[in-house]
Amino acid sequence: MNLARFSIKRPVTTLMIIAVVLVLGFISFSRLGIDLFPEFSFPVGVVMTQYQGASSHEVENLITKPLEQVLSTMNNVRNIQSLSSEGNSTIIVEFNWGTNMDIATQDIREKIDLIEPYLPSDAKAPMIVKFDPSMMPVMQIALYGSDDIVQLKKIAEDVIESRLLRIEGVASVGISGGLERQIAISVDPDKLSFYGLSMSQLASKLQMENINLPGGNVNQGKKQYNIRTQAEFEDISEIENMPIPLPQGGTIPLKSIAKVEDTYKDISTIARYNGKPSSFDHTKAKWL
Repeated sequence: MNLARFSIKRPVTTLMIIAVVLVLGFISFSRLGIDLFPEFSFPVGVVMTQYQGASSHEVENLITKPLEQVLSTMNNVRNIQSLSSEGNSTIIVEFNWGTNMDIATQDIREKIDLIEPYLPSDAKAPMIVKFDPSMMPVMQIALYGSDDIVQLKKIAEDVIESRLLRIEGVASVGISGGLERQIAISVDPDKLSFYGLSMSQLASKLQMENINLPGGNVNQGKKQYNIRTQAEFEDISEIENMPIPLPQGGTIPLKSIAKVEDTYKDISTIARYNGKPSSFDHTKAKWL
């Protein structure tokens, strides 16, 4: 008996079957789990090595090629790409889909341990990073509207960043662009030599003077007070007038041998929105 004949002869039964299927389908659909960010990992590992002061040619011959040769002997390797630049070597190892990246990362580390003694002694230890999609920002916020880029970055760091981090599901927030304050001290080498001082002496003196230290406790009746010594610099004039002890006796202010400037760090990243200076917040979500 075919389905059409059965449906005509038993319409009530057919309707009951359809109703049961619809009810079960509705219940199943309402309980169906939906994940906007499914858990998965790309079979890609990245090996990064820093070799400060070396040219791209030296980085390629002394670091990139030896690492490539030893990494190419691994199992399930699909492709290897490398990038050698001044002071940096980056090797991208692509594995076949389905490769357990935890085990693959351990294999990469074991291979690197074999070749690491033969790498330049000045080079830093190779760093292994698994490619994680959660490392990519899922939202970018541009803060602009003023020519004072310092104030924009301060607002991004003090106000916006903290509020974004409190939002459920946010893993991290990064800020790019803007200017970062820096106190630059330019020492006159001739004057430094004339007074018999060294750069290490100045650095030690600045370190000792620019610090807050606990001073113990003081009891007064039933109360106990904590004492702190606040000696951090609050104004550029305090740095300029900091006394520097001389080997032959006496002291001189720092401004006598150095120029102190309230300036900004060198710009490494420029952020613009529609051609206007801005500060970008890069928000990353947690992968559930």
